[in-house]
Amino acid sequence: MVVIIITTIIMTIITSITIITTIIIITIIITTTIIITVITTITSITTIIITNITTIITTIITTITIITIITITIITTTITSINITTTITTITTTITTIITTIITTIITTITSITIIITIIINITIITITITSINITTPITTITTTITTIIITKPSPTIAEFPKRDAWVQKSLLMRVENDAQRTNFLQRSLGVVCTFGLSERWGVEGPDG
Repeated sequence: MVVIIITTIIMTIITSITIITTIIIITIIITTTIIITVITTITSITTIIITNITTIITTIITTITIITIITITIITTTITSINITTTITTITTTITTIITTIITTIITTITSITIIITIIINITIITITITSINITTPITTITTTITTIIITKPSPTIAEFPKRDAWVQKSLLMRVENDAQRTNFLQRSLGVVCTFGLSERWGVEGPDG
């Protein structure tokens, strides 16, 4: 009985350790995946932000340059009295270019923001999925099971030892008493046989005369 209980405890501990190891490995894999996803996301966001900032700075510089050119052109035209039609055409072309550049920048920014929002949504979904995997519950269950088996199973066997020892002692005492009674009976029987044997052979009277 004791061997079965000890074997059960050992097998349960081995199984529990295997389960806990598996859970730890799964947790490490999930954590690594999260870290890689986060690093990739941060890299993507950083790249997008840098690209947008570069685009915005380039647009601002281009706009300032165009405005400067327009201003210089207007001043030059006014000073040199060149054909006003040419000046108006230049100004119109410049303004159209500026408006097109601004619209392109806005579209690029909106696209970048959409990409960032999509990445954030994906991270949120991954986080919720990982959080929904309750790792604490299996570990708690395994620990409780091991504790219950270790505390509960051996107790009856340990409790039976005093009763068993008492029963063994009682059996030994009864055997000793039986042996003593048997020895006493044999001694008395031998004494009676010897006494009657002498009285028959030598004429010696027995205890009763």
